[in-house]
Amino acid sequence: MLDCSRKCGNGGTLDNAKCQCSCVGGYRGDDCSLPPCTVACVNGKVNQKNCVCECTEGWKGPKCDCSLKCGNGGTLDKDKCECTCVGGYRGADCSKPPCTTACVNGKVNQENCACVCTEGWSGPKCDCSLKCQNGGTLDKDKCTCTCAGGYRGADCSKPPCTTACINGKVNQENCACVCMEGWSGPKCDCGRQCGNNGTLNADKCECTCVGGHRGANCTEPPCTTACVNGKVNQKNCDCECTAGWSGPKCDCNQTCANGGSLDKEKCQCTCVGSYRGPDCKKPPCTTACVNGKVNQENCACVCTEGWKGSKCGRCYFGVAQ
Repeated sequence: MLDCSRKCGNGGTLDNAKCQCSCVGGYRGDDCSLPPCTVACVNGKVNQKNCVCECTEGWKGPKCDCSLKCGNGGTLDKDKCECTCVGGYRGADCSKPPCTTACVNGKVNQENCACVCTEGWSGPKCDCSLKCQNGGTLDKDKCTCTCAGGYRGADCSKPPCTTACINGKVNQENCACVCMEGWSGPKCDCGRQCGNNGTLNADKCECTCVGGHRGANCTEPPCTTACVNGKVNQKNCDCECTAGWSGPKCDCNQTCANGGSLDKEKCQCTCVGSYRGPDCKKPPCTTACVNGKVNQENCACVCTEGWKGSKCGRCYFGVAQ
């Protein structure tokens, strides 16, 4: 008989013939002195000698709970069940292609290839430093501000426009009016149209006519008046005479003396007080014509038929009166 001095602990029983302990309660070792294994093997079984899991094919890790396979040259950390990817490949199993995002002021988030911007920068590429003022909101994708309360400008720093456009709308860039068709002027309140190739001064709402055309809209025909000593009034085509001239054509320089009045149309004086001559400078005639009338040109008598003499006092037939 084999001389066996082995002693089995923790309730184990000895097989004297084999000198081996049969352990119970999960105890282990030649003498059942090792404590039970506590490892939980999810997809495998426990090696009772070392309490290590022996995994079913396709599983790995301390608990046989990792089935991860690393692609594209990645390496697996079995303890953590994590892949370490190379060449820029991404994802839990290194199957996602490398990120191509260019982050100007930031770094790439390898999870989603989005940029993580440095403080003060935003946008898909971290290239936007715009800050919107006066309650404006920033569209990071477009790097543009949406202004509120009428504020304007790229950063909403410009004050609201106060322009009143009567027949149009305000251009928020420069606060100028953009007029509806047919209207012009700083406030879109000028509806004037210039005819016959005239040009419009929209600020004054006035036409500048060409080719002699006249009127507020250049629709009146050119003046044909010839002013000899003066210029034409384009509003009414009348002559405006140089000083000393008068008449419809400024061709009359007649003056009437001694209270006479000038007929500018005829360029003739109408004398008063019996003054005579083209300019009323000749004194009144004092001739007394007995039988006739005075010729105002020369103050001579013009006798009635049958009379003669300087005063028309002699009978033409020789009979004295």
